[in-house]
Amino acid sequence: MLALAVLGPAACANGPAATASEVRITNTTDLFQYGALSLAGSTDSESYTWQNTGPRAQIDVTPALMGGGATLTVRDAAGTLLYQEDVRDDIDTLSPPGTPGAWSVRIDFDNTVGSFTFTLKKQD
Repeated sequence: MLALAVLGPAACANGPAATASEVRITNTTDLFQYGALSLAGSTDSESYTWQNTGPRAQIDVTPALMGGGATLTVRDAAGTLLYQEDVRDDIDTLSPPGTPGAWSVRIDFDNTVGSFTFTLKKQD
């Protein structure tokens, strides 16, 4: 079980890269949670591997963006694109069926200002 909380501006190639006052990440089997508070014009990307033992994921996005945007992309263990949307809208949806295993989660920031959170949770 991996749970991580990063406080303050953070940058690394495969983890928190957002320029935010606080980034919180929980990455455990069947549950991935991400929150970035007070983003200030972020233009980076972040990539994570998430273990999902089910064929689907419940996707819940809660945005509070003041400017720019950010795209959330989710691929299953076979690399199939299951979800790709801007996080400007409040979203609560179920992914299409995919291959269980190591899923890819990517966030691309585009001059993102504000805050947002999202949760991915295993669904059978």
